[in-house]
Amino acid sequence: MSLALLQALKEGVVAVERPLSVRDDLDLLSRAEEMSWDVMILLLNNIVYCGGSRSDKGITESALQLLENLRKRFARPIIAFYGHKSTVDPKDYVNAGAMICFQLPFKIANVVEALHHAAGSERQGRR
Repeated sequence: MSLALLQALKEGVVAVERPLSVRDDLDLLSRAEEMSWDVMILLLNNIVYCGGSRSDKGITESALQLLENLRKRFARPIIAFYGHKSTVDPKDYVNAGAMICFQLPFKIANVVEALHHAAGSERQGRR
């Protein structure tokens, strides 16, 4: 773990709650409704998508649908990562619902900045 991310954790910007038994995208949506969360961080190609193909195109299409569903249901910041060969521009992930999207590998400083921004925007939304 990088020093920058450790500093963000120390400042209380990042708190991780990862349900260990999430099986797929539909279970993720269900768990998100049950949990209290401010910012969601997703690694899109590590999610099993119900009814979706494991091809790069299938993962991309399913990921876009998941982000859209999360945006419609929760209207909270989502930081997305992907490592598969995406068939769309990263801006499409943002248009679907991610606050920001990073392709793997990424620079940790950019992620820490995104976490600070997401935490700030969530706090403003609660006022």
